[in-house]
Amino acid sequence: MKASDWKAAVRALVYPVQFSMDPEKDVDRALAALLGRSGTVWTREGLAESVRAALTSRAHLAGLIPQKHSEEVLRRYLAAALRRLMNP
Repeated sequence: MKASDWKAAVRALVYPVQFSMDPEKDVDRALAALLGRSGTVWTREGLAESVRAALTSRAHLAGLIPQKHSEEVLRRYLAAALRRLMNP
């Protein structure tokens, strides 16, 4: 998967937690915001594939949108989101 294919999904997952004190605690809220809306373009499988691609990339994920979290914190958050997506 090309970076341009997964970046939009990762940005959408990061946006709801950009000001969170502990993004890992807000995984369920962020996923509900993306998957719980009518007319959403995101699917559980599509998000999981995008997050997996992002986590295996060498891209600087913390720089995808303006936010205060370190690369390590953001990668832990995305890994938690992937686990939740794979095991709802």
